[in-house]
Amino acid sequence: MPRFLLPFISLLVFIVLPVSTLAAQGIENPTPTQKDLLEQGFAVAREPFPAPDFTLKQLDGRGVSLSSLQDKVIFLNFWATWCGYCKVEMPVMQEIHEEMGDDDFVILAVNVRETDTQAKEFMKEGGYTFPVLMDYDGAITSSYGVTGFPTTYIIDPEGNLIARKVGPIPEDSAELIRLFRQISGK
Repeated sequence: MPRFLLPFISLLVFIVLPVSTLAAQGIENPTPTQKDLLEQGFAVAREPFPAPDFTLKQLDGRGVSLSSLQDKVIFLNFWATWCGYCKVEMPVMQEIHEEMGDDDFVILAVNVRETDTQAKEFMKEGGYTFPVLMDYDGAITSSYGVTGFPTTYIIDPEGNLIARKVGPIPEDSAELIRLFRQISGK
C-alpha cells in the first residue's frame, strides 16, 4: 500500500467506528486518558497514528506547519463563521487557550473556505486570540475526513492523532484543561 494513503485510511477509523464505548471501538485495555476522552465525547483511536502534516497560512500571513509543533498537545479544530455550534464552542476554546498558554499546548483553529476578512472580523468580535489558519480551498479539511463543523482532533506530543470529536466540545473548560495537561504529561 502506498505510504501516503495510510494516514487517510487511518482517519476513516474515526468516521466508521461507533463511539458509544471503548469496547465498541475495539479498545480492550483502555488507558485513563482514553477513558477521559470518551467521557468528554471524543472518539478514541485504537492505536495512535501520525497526523497528516500540512502547512497553512495564519491570519497574520505567516505559515504554520503541523510538524513544527512537535512536543505539544495540539487541539486541531475545523470551523466556519456561519456555523452555530462553532460559535458556541469558541468561548470555551478561548478559556482553554488563556489557561494553557503556548508552552505544551496549542489550539489551531482551521477556518474552512472563507476569506481572511470574514475570519478576522469573527475573531475580533468574539475577542478570540488563539491562532487561526486558513484552508481556503478545503483541501486540508478534506484530507482529515471532516464531514461537519465543528470537528476537533487531539494530537499528542509525538504528533499522533489520538481522538476526534464531531460537534461542539463540552462547555466544561476545566475538565478539558485537566485532560490536556494529562495528555501532555504536565
